[in-house]
Parts: sequence; structure tokens; C-alpha cells
Amino acid sequence: MTRHGAPKGLAIVEVVIATAIVAGMMALTYRTIAANAQAARQVAERRHAAMLARSVLDQLTAGPAAADQARLGRDGTLTWRTARTPYGHGGALPLERVAVEVRDATGPVLTLQTLRVAR
Repeated sequence: MTRHGAPKGLAIVEVVIATAIVAGMMALTYRTIAANAQAARQVAERRHAAMLARSVLDQLTAGPAAADQARLGRDGTLTWRTARTPYGHGGALPLERVAVEVRDATGPVLTLQTLRVAR
């Protein structure tokens, strides 16, 4: 026995338990860091998709040549598709809905739409 009345083998058991606790805490910390990194990547991808959609939508609504703009495109890992549909019931000002859908390999990421005067 030691001076404090505890057997010598008890110190080894305490070290093993402390090591297991530290290893468990490190595993939880790693999971948290990995989840945050994945969330940051998804936010960056969504931001890129939004910028792409806004840019394509601006090109489509910019002027008379807009009707000749491409309906499909690719930017890195993202693809985009545009659609134009009549809006309303033929009022005094003919309108059309212009939409841009941005997709990645897993599916739709973002869709933006606006109205413009039909030409």
C-alpha cells in the first residue's frame, strides 16, 4: 500500500480511465469540426449558386438580345437552366416569368424568378 492507503495498481486504472475520457472528448470535438467544415462548404456552394443565378437572370432581363440567350449552361460543378412562361391573362402590359434554376450533382440548389415585359 502507498502512504495514502490506496493500492499501487489503482494509479494505472486511473490513467487508463482518464485516457479514455480524453479520447472520447477528442472524438466529439473532431465530429463537431467536421460538421462545421461541411456546413461552411455548403454555404459557400449556395452563395456561388446565388451569384450565378443572379448573373444569368440579369443577362436574361437586360435587353432585346435577351431572347437569344442560352437556355442551358455550366459553371464548374453547377449547371443552370432558364425558363420563360407567360404571366397573367393578357392585360395591358404583357408579362412573362423568367426563372433560373441552378443544380449540382445532387439536385436543385437554387431557383430565382422575376417578371419582365414580354417582347
